[in-house]
Amino acid sequence: MIRAARPLAAILGVAVALATLTACIQNNVSPAQSWLNGQDGVAEASIVFDSTSMFGSSGVVRGELEEGLDGARLDGLVERVLGYLRDNQQVEIRLGIADVDFVVAGDAAAARAQWDDLRRLDDLASALALGADGVRVHVLRPALRQTVDALQGYRSSVEVEGFRTAQEEIDDRRGDDSGPGEHDSGALQILDGEACEPSAEAWSRVLVTAADDAIAQGTVDACGDYLLQYTGETDLTVAAVAWAASQAGSGDPVPTITLTEWDPGYYEIQVTPGDAALFPVMAAFEQPGAPVVRYVLAADGTLELRADEDASAGELLALLTASPLAARLSSISLQGTVAGPVGGESVTALGTLDQLGSLVAEAEALFPLDPAFYQVTIDPASVRIDLYSAPGSDPDMAANAVALRSNPIWTTRDTYVYYMQGYVLISDGVASLGSDTYSRPEPLEAFAEAWNAG
Repeated sequence: MIRAARPLAAILGVAVALATLTACIQNNVSPAQSWLNGQDGVAEASIVFDSTSMFGSSGVVRGELEEGLDGARLDGLVERVLGYLRDNQQVEIRLGIADVDFVVAGDAAAARAQWDDLRRLDDLASALALGADGVRVHVLRPALRQTVDALQGYRSSVEVEGFRTAQEEIDDRRGDDSGPGEHDSGALQILDGEACEPSAEAWSRVLVTAADDAIAQGTVDACGDYLLQYTGETDLTVAAVAWAASQAGSGDPVPTITLTEWDPGYYEIQVTPGDAALFPVMAAFEQPGAPVVRYVLAADGTLELRADEDASAGELLALLTASPLAARLSSISLQGTVAGPVGGESVTALGTLDQLGSLVAEAEALFPLDPAFYQVTIDPASVRIDLYSAPGSDPDMAANAVALRSNPIWTTRDTYVYYMQGYVLISDGVASLGSDTYSRPEPLEAFAEAWNAG
């Protein structure tokens, strides 16, 4: 009984200590709400975010202003809030009407002036004037273009986010409130920095993008890069060609433009810089019934292509080869699945189009040799074989060595046999343990011993 009681006593002691420590942390957020509720000009104070824990207490409190509050009373309220914050620096206080707010801080005058400007805009879902840090504005997508245009040339940095639904806007705002303001998925974000002075052409491009309903989400920098994700119904190759054509005659420095698409796989085309003539090479993967894949067509003409569901490397290669443009790709990384007893077996081949056929065939020929051969990665100079074994067991390394010896692939390139966090290198017919083997070496040592004995 005594032995059983000691751990319980220790647990209770820790719990009491933690409770005592938590009790020592003064909550700063609830008192700030109570104080703000009692101030002249505030209709209702609410807690936006409270991060009180055993390690500290901070948060955000918001005051909804009384309807018809005049400037003199608001001036007095701001001064009282600044006085309160001098002694309660852990809390941020915002004032506003109908979710259009300004932060009361050292630059409260600037933030309040921004707030006055924002209240003149129509169709805002919410907005926050931050003073020196600019303004953050949320709208629903139909109002995005007009709001961005209304804030062109504003005196501080501007971030406008357009959302498909009101709930997405609320979720994003709550995320911003609980930490640093960041762009969350689901929104098309337009950035216009304080030092940004886009040309008429660049601004027109911003507005056209803001109004494009085919863009699901993304980020647009009025003086910088574009990262745009299109809806699943969009043919990304067509969109990429159109973007490249619009930029071909541009008199401005061309920004980096990257297009992506999710649904059901993942597609990415780097438009600028890039070779627009290559974009249609991916059109076959946009067609109905095409395998679900992930691909990235980079600006330098390299392509990464892998199956997201069951599709062999040979199937992907056949679709790719159907385009006469494929031969112009500078390098291709192609990953497809292989039918096997475990599930998840795959081949990854890296090379040019004229090399891939033989590389895929050489890699696929390894799987029937031994069920432990799980994943194969191959290029013209090397091959890597990852071994699999059921949990709690190791592969039969002697049998694996015999199986691999029956195929001449190790005579044509350096061969790496990986298991867990280590590998054996077979070079010039001799097997040696990899110098950066971090897992227990015994299984791989057994493979090398069996190989060299053979």
